[in-house]
Amino acid sequence: AEYMGVFHFIFLAMTCFRTCTTLQPIDLFVRVLGLALFLVVISLISAVTFVYFSFLGELELGRHTPLWCGVTTVGLWLLFNLMFNYVMCVMTSPGFTSDLDSDVLHDDHDKRQQMHIESAETSPLTIWCRKCELPKPQRAHHCSICNRCVLKMDHHCPWVMNCVGLNNYRYFVLFITYLFFGTLFIIILSIRPFYVITFKHDTVLVSDAIQRSQVTFAFVICFTVCLCIAGLVGWHCYLILTGQTTIEFLNNYSRIIHSWVTGQVKLTSNTKQSHLIHLCVSALCSHAYACAGFSFFRDLCLNSMEDGSAI
Repeated sequence: AEYMGVFHFIFLAMTCFRTCTTLQPIDLFVRVLGLALFLVVISLISAVTFVYFSFLGELELGRHTPLWCGVTTVGLWLLFNLMFNYVMCVMTSPGFTSDLDSDVLHDDHDKRQQMHIESAETSPLTIWCRKCELPKPQRAHHCSICNRCVLKMDHHCPWVMNCVGLNNYRYFVLFITYLFFGTLFIIILSIRPFYVITFKHDTVLVSDAIQRSQVTFAFVICFTVCLCIAGLVGWHCYLILTGQTTIEFLNNYSRIIHSWVTGQVKLTSNTKQSHLIHLCVSALCSHAYACAGFSFFRDLCLNSMEDGSAI
């Protein structure tokens, strides 16, 4: 059993080495960076949590008062959901095409050639990835860092050391949502002592120099992260409402620009606004990506423009 364990470890090491040697330098850098960023995330969350329980909570809410107990319960609930969704996003496979049923993926050469010429409306598996040598379903994209095709890929996130795709997208969205509210929670509690320490230079409220540094550290980190995450949460809320991924949005936007540049859509002074809205709504709220609500919105907009009425 011991020899089998050693052989298994050697096999995993060789597999990891072979995978890394096939990556481009930038892809290898991003993969290595992911581990460092993972440790940074865990360290920052632990440090801010320590600041709260060491003195910040008691400073603002009193020592073991009912208010402290209630606010701390809310904070622990946010912390639990934050860490749970972060770990699940890291550990959950985004969904690789190689994980699909082998009967679907491995077919004869003639069928491969036939699927290359079939349209997206006639077959769910229309193309084969040249790098994976596996069928690429609709909305799947090849990740050069993971070196595999990911189902409904949104992006590769080095902060979670993983691709964000079909199976772990919900954990990613919940993670950034709870991270936003968690940082906002600390900002609300630390804004008064931070203001007193930084702008009034008052050492009465927080007499210890180390604690003053900790308050400043917690506020600055949480304020910075909260600003960045707020935009990210808003962006993914928009993607969810429009039924798109980040890659699909960029592809749709490129299609709009290409239509303008190549003259496929001619915009005159009288019809410029109508054509612009028609093109944007068609591309960004298409049937392939839109949810029911935005499909209705798209049909309503396009029918209104076809009838000559304004939106």
